[in-house]
Amino acid sequence: MTRHLLLAVLLASAAALAAAQEDGLITTDTYKCDPTTCQLPECQCATNKPPGGLSPDQIPQFVLLSHDNALDGLPYKLVQGILGKKEQSNGCPVPVTWFAMFYHSDCNVAQDAIAKGDEVAMQTNRFDPTDPFTATDPAPKYNSRDPKTGEPSVEIEITMSRKHWNEVCNISYSNMVGFRAPNYYNNPPIRKALAKNGYLYDSTIIERWYTNSPTSPSQDRVLWPYTMDAGIPQECGFMGPTVGKCQEGEKHEGLWEVPLYQMQEGETMFGVGSLGDTEAGLPAIADMNQFLKDQLDGHLKNGRTPMQLSMHYGWLTNKGDKVDPSCNDAGCELYPNDNAKAVGKFLDYALKQEAVRFVTYSDFIRWMQDPVPLDKFDEWIDCKTPGVKADLSAVKLTDEQKSDAYYLRKMEEAVAVASPPPAPVAAPTPATSEEMPTTEGTTTETQQPTGETTTTETEQPTGGETTTAPAPVEVPKDGAATLGKAAVAAAAVLATALLAL
Repeated sequence: MTRHLLLAVLLASAAALAAAQEDGLITTDTYKCDPTTCQLPECQCATNKPPGGLSPDQIPQFVLLSHDNALDGLPYKLVQGILGKKEQSNGCPVPVTWFAMFYHSDCNVAQDAIAKGDEVAMQTNRFDPTDPFTATDPAPKYNSRDPKTGEPSVEIEITMSRKHWNEVCNISYSNMVGFRAPNYYNNPPIRKALAKNGYLYDSTIIERWYTNSPTSPSQDRVLWPYTMDAGIPQECGFMGPTVGKCQEGEKHEGLWEVPLYQMQEGETMFGVGSLGDTEAGLPAIADMNQFLKDQLDGHLKNGRTPMQLSMHYGWLTNKGDKVDPSCNDAGCELYPNDNAKAVGKFLDYALKQEAVRFVTYSDFIRWMQDPVPLDKFDEWIDCKTPGVKADLSAVKLTDEQKSDAYYLRKMEEAVAVASPPPAPVAAPTPATSEEMPTTEGTTTETQQPTGETTTTETEQPTGGETTTAPAPVEVPKDGAATLGKAAVAAAAVLATALLAL
């Protein structure tokens, strides 16, 4: 009997695993995630199939535009020149996520960007070719050494920019929850500092698809964003152990990774930024506009993982052509160059594609937390409300830092709708003796002006009946997956095995 029960459990586990693999759940020697305990919005297992049980043709084709480095008037004006007055079919603007250091950055520009619908995420100030997180700067306001030990501090370097944006520019912490490291450095101390200091997501680890990849085995089965509750299944050291490394057993609850997808043609890789820059060792691109259009078409036809276009000022400007010959600053180049013009043409093409939606990185995470189908997306997105709108319940910010967060306001609104206050009851108008109805029931007395007492009767309800408002019914979220194909399959196998005993 015991042997039969053990066999039944093993068969059920095998069925659950097979169903999980069918759903795209990723399992490696060092990464295993239990979808029955890791659930949205706080947790998401790594998978290479769309979230929420949606098929590719049901999901929007997201395009994520981002700009790395400084956020001041020069890059902002340049990018706005590319975007012009372009608008999506749903009336939303084309937003940009600015991974911004505070070096060479401007408070007014950042506030204008957020008001327009952009996102301000964080980047460090260091670009040391060896390791930006151990370099130091003699300028006091950029010095990331620990004042107690005198040693370079990863945590101070990571939190420095956000502290500046908050204290000097008055941008709330709940509107600065994303991070990307310069030069794509990633390692356990960086991620530990991100999780500890209340970041929602990182977008630094590069992802590529290739045959036999444990995470992205083909163009139509590419890794989607996931939380690090169960670890990291990606190749952190793709660019070498100096740049990236993961540690076995490394886990960070509630911290999302938005993979930084390689631009590929077949298995030929063109990089994740500085596209076509042969000086950086990347393949040349003869026609940037056509290349970007082909990339988008490939995403549309193969699973609809998001397309990312990561830009920086130097990639969009003509190197060496100075506005002022006496200016040696990196921000003196003329603009735009051929790359910038190609991006503008590409945007025109992308905006004509019915399924394409441009979103910020945090809105993409918000959609991962609550995956709605394309036909309901435009109502859901609420693009006219600026700032980060993702659920931050798993993010380690204080209650005060979260107090103005969009998701909390929406929760309060939902509670108010579910439990509306009772309607005010008008005070009854006293009736005269002539107006009082005569019915059987309780006898009451009313005092008349003459001093006489008139007896009238009012009808009482029978049977002690009371009326209560119906309890609010919880409506399932659009696109939410039906729970547990794996659990159903496992239960079926287990039942069969037990019946055979």
